[in-house]
Amino acid sequence: MNFAFGFKFDRNSAWKLLSLVWLVALVACSDALRIEPPNSGATTSGSAASSVGGGTATGSGGAGGASTITCESNSDCPEPTNVCDTAKWICVECLNQDDCSHQPGTVCDAGTCDCPGVDSFCPPALCVDLQTSSEHCGSCGHACFGACAEGSCADPWEPTALEDAPSPRSRHVAVWTGTEMIIWGGSTNASGTGAMNTGAIYNPATSSWRDVSIVNAPAARSDATAVWSGSVMMVWGGRGKDNMPLADGGALDPATNTWTVIPAKDLSARYLHSAVWTDNEMIIWGGRDEAGNHLSSGSRYDPNQNMWFATSIVESPSGRDRHTAVWDEANKQMLVWGGFGDGPNTNNIPIPGDGIVGGRVYRVGDNTWGKIENVGEPASRYEHTAIFDGTRMVVYGGFDSVNDLYFNDGFSLASNSWSPFSGNGPGSRHLHTATWLEDSKVMVVWGGIGPSNQYKNTGGVFDPATNKWDGTTPTALEGRAEHSAVSTGKSMIVWGGRDQNGTRLNTGGIYTR
Repeated sequence: MNFAFGFKFDRNSAWKLLSLVWLVALVACSDALRIEPPNSGATTSGSAASSVGGGTATGSGGAGGASTITCESNSDCPEPTNVCDTAKWICVECLNQDDCSHQPGTVCDAGTCDCPGVDSFCPPALCVDLQTSSEHCGSCGHACFGACAEGSCADPWEPTALEDAPSPRSRHVAVWTGTEMIIWGGSTNASGTGAMNTGAIYNPATSSWRDVSIVNAPAARSDATAVWSGSVMMVWGGRGKDNMPLADGGALDPATNTWTVIPAKDLSARYLHSAVWTDNEMIIWGGRDEAGNHLSSGSRYDPNQNMWFATSIVESPSGRDRHTAVWDEANKQMLVWGGFGDGPNTNNIPIPGDGIVGGRVYRVGDNTWGKIENVGEPASRYEHTAIFDGTRMVVYGGFDSVNDLYFNDGFSLASNSWSPFSGNGPGSRHLHTATWLEDSKVMVVWGGIGPSNQYKNTGGVFDPATNKWDGTTPTALEGRAEHSAVSTGKSMIVWGGRDQNGTRLNTGGIYTR
């Protein structure tokens, strides 16, 4: 047969044409004829499929709670579902018990490695009952000093995590950011030669540490001060590895883990000084210089202007170190009290004494100093503690080295009038810590050194509103001094310090009221 357009058609050509038509039809119907693994195109309701490896990832669901991923071999399956179930063509966590070797104690059940019974898996290799485990109470990594009942610690103390914790130290600084505690600096020995410029940030919600950057960090130091501004931790002063005082500092932004320099200007080098944060400035005052002189000078640092402004020396307190200073926000003033300094007739004495007044109040607004009433004030002391509860300064404990006295008393200063505490405190001590728990409106005292060089592992709770001690803290941590303590509002976090043998510590605990 011949066609008009010149194509010669014979039996062979007819067969070729028929084959071509059949092939076109096959291509057109390829969807109906293609063989593919079950569920390869299925998606979970409400989720869109996307290509992952050699298969298709779908929305939530599938083995082990992970997304369903189709596969032809194990190489198509990512962690943790790295086993291909060739009967169902999906990725699972396990097909037999050997596949669960990375989670010892679990069994392979319906494609997932599960702990038997009510237990949960806590890395690296433990099946636990989160309702009763004292190591993992309520959640993995949440430990208790004592028993765990119904997912909560029966004891009001719980330990801070040891994994990734900073190296042991004392005389470091610590601040609370609102969600985390920052530890920085300190020393490994009694002198500045062991000074450090490292630190870490602790999140009590996750019981985890992360390192503080050392890039642009201040030089190593101990006996420095630190305040929290609301966005950065500002460290200043202290003494370095050569045991000499420093006149510089740095500001750490924990959100970015970066340091900026605080300029060394208008304020002489010092250590054992005090620092408070107002609502926009850091005030540094007092301390000791290179020659051992007790300083009566200070300065205010404004981070917004990156400038220092000297505090007046007219009627300022006499030079001292190891005193306390608190900030009274309502009246925009700093209250300084106690310490160790020189009198007109005697050097190196606890304050007040030898005609030296116990303290003064510094008013930021007009850069002036005013008097603090001395009638009924505490006896001379240093290495005591002081907090401000919103209306009053509360002083507790301390030491008088001249008369070898350890104090167990406390006093409140409100409206420039002193009142002694009622009842007995938790025992005489110095080099302890005191924190204000805003949620329960109490001051918690803990640790320190008492008579006969006894390192304390006890504490007490004081209610300034009723002027009474409201119980003692249960014992949990080993006794220590030169540690740090911060308040979260509802809890006190204690960390570091040195023990009875002089060993530096990197343990800690959280006391919840």
